[in-house]
Amino acid sequence: MDMSSGGVRLPCLALEHAGGGSDKPVLFSISERKAIDGGGDIPGLTNANAWATPQGWILVRDAAAAATFLQNPRDSYDTIPLPHLPQDDLPPRRCTCLLSGKPAGGDGCVVLLVHPFSTVFWHCRVGGDGGGEWAKHEYDIGTQTVDDASLRVEKVPICAVTAAARRGAFYFNAYAAGNLGVLDLASSSAAAAPAFASLDVDAGELGDVDHAHFFLVESEGELYMVRLVYELGGAGMTDCETRVHRLSEHEQPPRQRWRRARDLGGGRAFVMAPWYFAASCDAGECGLEADCVYMFYPGEDACVKISSRARRGGVRRSSTGEQSVVDSARVTTACLGVKNTMFGMDPLPVPCLALQQQQHGPESVKTTLFNIFEGQDIACDIDALTNNSSKFWATPQGWILVRDNTSLSTFLFSPQNPDEKVPLPYLPEDMPRTCTCLLSDKKPTLPGCIGLLVEPNATVIWHCRVDGKEWARHEYDIGTQLFDPVSDLHEKVPICPIAACRGKFYFNSESLADIGVLEFSPTPVFSSLELGGELEAADRAKVFLVGSEEELYMVSLVYGFGCDMIDGESQVHKMDFSEQRWCRADDLGGRAFLLAPGYFGASCSADDCGLEAD
Repeated sequence: MDMSSGGVRLPCLALEHAGGGSDKPVLFSISERKAIDGGGDIPGLTNANAWATPQGWILVRDAAAAATFLQNPRDSYDTIPLPHLPQDDLPPRRCTCLLSGKPAGGDGCVVLLVHPFSTVFWHCRVGGDGGGEWAKHEYDIGTQTVDDASLRVEKVPICAVTAAARRGAFYFNAYAAGNLGVLDLASSSAAAAPAFASLDVDAGELGDVDHAHFFLVESEGELYMVRLVYELGGAGMTDCETRVHRLSEHEQPPRQRWRRARDLGGGRAFVMAPWYFAASCDAGECGLEADCVYMFYPGEDACVKISSRARRGGVRRSSTGEQSVVDSARVTTACLGVKNTMFGMDPLPVPCLALQQQQHGPESVKTTLFNIFEGQDIACDIDALTNNSSKFWATPQGWILVRDNTSLSTFLFSPQNPDEKVPLPYLPEDMPRTCTCLLSDKKPTLPGCIGLLVEPNATVIWHCRVDGKEWARHEYDIGTQLFDPVSDLHEKVPICPIAACRGKFYFNSESLADIGVLEFSPTPVFSSLELGGELEAADRAKVFLVGSEEELYMVSLVYGFGCDMIDGESQVHKMDFSEQRWCRADDLGGRAFLLAPGYFGASCSADDCGLEAD
């Protein structure tokens, strides 16, 4: 049995503990599919100071002892000292950490930390010559297009998605079937520039896929690629197909090519998790099934999907009489009851109303959360929502932007997991609470995601990339509109309503003849999309824009003179981007829309939220 010194069978899930006074993660047994009794303990592992490696060691930074070391999770006394990681410019917790070899072997093993968003990594050598320090390197291996319409490009990262250590080198970015990136740090001194190269790899038996998530796994000296192939609009990543290929070498060029893996080398199992962690382990020692891929999917309905690579006896006969072996991978999904195990408090029953009442001054505001299903207040102990020193802005994507004046910090957090935070640069100005806040992508953890704050009473926006260094203020001028016909008074046109869709921001749809578009490359670029069709604008209507599942909707609350908004008629249209016109929407795609004053419009899964669909 593969046990740690604390009696924990490895591998296991270390789930961040969001509540209570403990800084230790909750441990969950993969083989037994349940929380480990008594909580268990892995030496050195806490919620905030450790990075796991596929090689089994854990990189630990002990701030109190001013020490950084590699910890063997099976033996609390087995540690390997490293140069101390400085507090300034500390690598994020979601960095990918890898070792180039065996750290106890005396072969100059390199420890690598890869930033999840930026083109930056840190490295040091075990017992090496780097002057007793970690080296930080900002690399540039080319650019890639992130928006075909605007031709916006960004630097190519060595995504932790596809980083694996093999034979002393690190391999990355295998999704481009024609090449495989190589980073060699072991053959040069710590002070020397890192050596980047690429291997010409034949796609072999890969086949083309439209949408897939890639992992590279080193196993017993061999390099494997695991692809989780999925369809847009499907049931999500848990419904994906798992495909595994192995890098094989040949005498004739191209020397390397990808071949379908019929097994995982015999007796091995692959364990994978978000942020592109992928490792190989001995199935027998770990109580896992051999030749299986175990993929952990977090969230409220957390599960581990088990995909078997064992070939089973299918024989297919074609119309020509030829026979071929049918490869059928058995798939099992094991649901984990970790909703209350992961967090010290229950997640908020979202969607809910956050009602803010001014107390003794403009900066003294009491926030009350209201359950729209049960019609009663919600007891909330999430500091970011109840602390008077903080301001927060809800986004249609479900995350909440918080500016904390006490700690001088700004971050995004998920209300269903309050400890799941994405740090941002500190917002320098105290913005109005009524600003509209949006994200360019559904998940702020995606590279290049942009946070946008739109001031309600001024033609000013604030924006920053989630992986950027600072917020930028931009005062825009997209024309004027008549404010008072009697005095012929005009004012600048504001961008409202506004919604995010397909990585862009769309605004001002009332005229129906066009719609405004805001992009960042990297500075703000304003344009408009001319619309066709014969849709007529209502005389009196409140208009909202809603981004939903890569589609853009317009909701018009039409009301007449002498009527208020409660008596209004709801009209919903969907943008046909191919025809560039609004079309009446017959349904909402099984979703539910939530609207509120200040032009807030969001889409959510009706089933997940207990709402009526469409």
